[in-house]
Amino acid sequence: MDTKMLRYFCACYETKSLNKAAGRFYISPQGMGKTLSRLEGELGVSLFSRSAAGLTPTKSGNYLYKHSKEMLYRLQDLEMEMKRLDFSRHSQRVGFACGVIRALQYVPSLQPLNQALIDSGTVEWTENFNQEIKDLLLGGKIDTAYTIDHFRSPMVTEKKIFQTRLNAVVYKGHPLYEKRVLSLEDLREEKLITLNEKFSIFHSIVTKSQELGFIPQIPIRTMESSLIYLFVSKGYGIGIDVNLHGLEIQQHDIRCIEITDSIPWAIYETKLKAP
Repeated sequence: MDTKMLRYFCACYETKSLNKAAGRFYISPQGMGKTLSRLEGELGVSLFSRSAAGLTPTKSGNYLYKHSKEMLYRLQDLEMEMKRLDFSRHSQRVGFACGVIRALQYVPSLQPLNQALIDSGTVEWTENFNQEIKDLLLGGKIDTAYTIDHFRSPMVTEKKIFQTRLNAVVYKGHPLYEKRVLSLEDLREEKLITLNEKFSIFHSIVTKSQELGFIPQIPIRTMESSLIYLFVSKGYGIGIDVNLHGLEIQQHDIRCIEITDSIPWAIYETKLKAP
């Protein structure tokens, strides 16, 4: 018995038809029938009752199907992991905090880096929340981390590769819509829409507002930055984001206005120090 036999058997079980099962593997029904009979001979049991209506699984067939599917899934996972490990031997493992990949695509000064990573063909990418990417680097699971804000660890070397300010996302008709720039004080009484606590933007706004003597009102916190623009366009509040979303701004009648006293939003390239 081999894995091909089990895959053929599972196809017969799922389709209840030799013809349909054979079609999955582009073989003849006769070839499928011979393989099925050979499997039954090796096991010494009947797996199906055969009739003009098709194949009906026996108790032995039901039992074998349940355990065959589990085994085939495990084998598939094993094959994928072996390929990943082989690829990892020759690749650079890179981790991106959420938002960084989008910046690589939109910010002209970062596009050469984005293209170099794509062209190398040996980069293993992963994306996660900022802290999770930092933990992966410290745990040796990735070679390079692109994170938001300082790493603050003596174990790493870091280089700032991009910095910008946060923007208020304001809908047309709001009293602040025509402003050229804004301060956090201007937003003291506003309902804000931001990314949630998993993101550095949220903590930047809360920290800076508290330094100015107030706690910001943030009734809407999301994990998807594009939703900020949708909610703003519906008049639910003022959004806080980095202006990397030209598409959303074009689709909705809204403006991104720089917040002059916000904590800068910066991307750092970070690596572990050599031992």
